[in-house]
Amino acid sequence: MLPTTTIGSFPLEPSKTNFRRALIDQIEAGVDYPALPQLDDFCLIYLREFAAQNCGIEIIGDVPWITSSLKTPIARSLIEQIEDAIKIMSNIGKSSGLKVQVTGALTLASVTKVTEKRVALSYPSIVEEFIEAITGIVKQLSSFTEVKVVFVDEPSLSYASWLGLSEDLLIKAISRPLKVAESKGKLTGVHVCGDVRGLTQILLQTSARILHHEFKGFPKNLTAYSKTALEAYDKMLGLGCVQTAADDSEIKIESVGEVLDFIKSAGEKFGYERLFLAPDCGFRGLRQIFRDEDEAQKVAVAKMKIMVEAADLLRSTLL
Repeated sequence: MLPTTTIGSFPLEPSKTNFRRALIDQIEAGVDYPALPQLDDFCLIYLREFAAQNCGIEIIGDVPWITSSLKTPIARSLIEQIEDAIKIMSNIGKSSGLKVQVTGALTLASVTKVTEKRVALSYPSIVEEFIEAITGIVKQLSSFTEVKVVFVDEPSLSYASWLGLSEDLLIKAISRPLKVAESKGKLTGVHVCGDVRGLTQILLQTSARILHHEFKGFPKNLTAYSKTALEAYDKMLGLGCVQTAADDSEIKIESVGEVLDFIKSAGEKFGYERLFLAPDCGFRGLRQIFRDEDEAQKVAVAKMKIMVEAADLLRSTLL
């Protein structure tokens, strides 16, 4: 009950040393399903693989462009990172599973240009190609038995809906890759940040088992779902329970009591068995608040520890 994970990004510069640090920080904080650390741009991580393997994308500067029909690249850098993470976890005796997050087709299409004025998200046929490619990548990453949780991250879902893409296509973008992960025995989820109140019916109809959103920093999202709906669609709520965005350029570190009360309130509303705990979003944004990445990472660690302690306290009273 009340399992914990993170969204995956951290405010550290990309390096093997920082990758190891971000993973061990999660483990030492007591996170049940540590996420594969994401230290680079969460779109370019994938789009660079397309470009390097001539799979239909060219990157000019940091801008990806469609050059031909998309093909599925081998996710070499991600596979290497998963292998490194498995070794690190094994060496320190961490036996529980790894969470892997994959940037979704809609979000990748939203940053990839077709013309100077139009991105790939404006073209349903190209979105379909992205869906197939991401499904192939998820299949590759789900082949590791140590990976227990697979998320698709779709911060551009609201934008895609606003552009007028069909509901069926939006659902497919999330469901198709996650069904592949589910077929390999993985617990699946989707992360969508921001205001999700207008996206509820789309999200409930996806194959994602966990629907994760920003709740601590944006409590209005608590009205997006009901216990009845979660039960009817057999979903868990990924409860963002520590804030990752700044208030007035300052980041506040919550008390254990504050987070415990927040989780308790959500548990009473939705059912504790329906909650899967995580921060509101990734921690990469802390880079913008702190000049020193070490200081930013210490804040991320403090928030993870508080989340875990609150979860442990609640478990001890509920079980």
